Amino acid sequence: MTQLIIFDCDGTLVDSEPLHLKATFESLKDLGKDPDKVAHFVGTGLSMENLQKEFEAVYGESLTDHFVPLVNKKYIEFLTEIEPAKGVEIALNNLMHVHKCVASNGELPNVQKSITGAGIAQHFNIEHVFSAQMVESAKPAPDLFLHALSAFNVAPEDAVVLEDTKTGVLAAKAAGIPVIGFAGASHSDSDEYVQMLRDAGADIVIRDMAELPSIIQG
Repeated sequence: MTQLIIFDCDGTLVDSEPLHLKATFESLKDLGKDPDKVAHFVGTGLSMENLQKEFEAVYGESLTDHFVPLVNKKYIEFLTEIEPAKGVEIALNNLMHVHKCVASNGELPNVQKSITGAGIAQHFNIEHVFSAQMVESAKPAPDLFLHALSAFNVAPEDAVVLEDTKTGVLAAKAAGIPVIGFAGASHSDSDEYVQMLRDAGADIVIRDMAELPSIIQG
């Protein structure tokens, strides 16, 4: 029986990828860089620090310490536009009896503001919103999910992870936790995206979070 549901945030609980993309691309342009050269990295679920490393490898030079704060500043400005992902409110309202947490590679203040802006923060104890800043290695390492399991004293087989990226699916599998892929956000609602999550190792893939309660409850 599932005792804990671990939700990724961006692209899973909230349809934030378009906002992240907008903030990242505008920041790169502000720094005089062509965002099209690194567009394929955006939406992969990497932490901002790891994204910056990938960008720097492409550009062949440092983006300096100003890049991540610049992206965060722009993203926060866009949060007035954020919405919960498809079916999320229905799912959360029907899973009140199950322990839930958020485990995101995103910056902690951004994660908290995202779920607040989307109107779903009341479903999560503030102490159970976890970010990669709290562990040694971000996803695809399993550290963040293992941290969540430890916080609830739950075994991997008694939890389930909801993820929308290959990075997150790989992290969940590395932690030994069953993982449900989510392909219902604006950037992921396609047959190709569903197949990508399956290929990464997702046990099930759903395109509407409203399906989750029936899966959890068997």
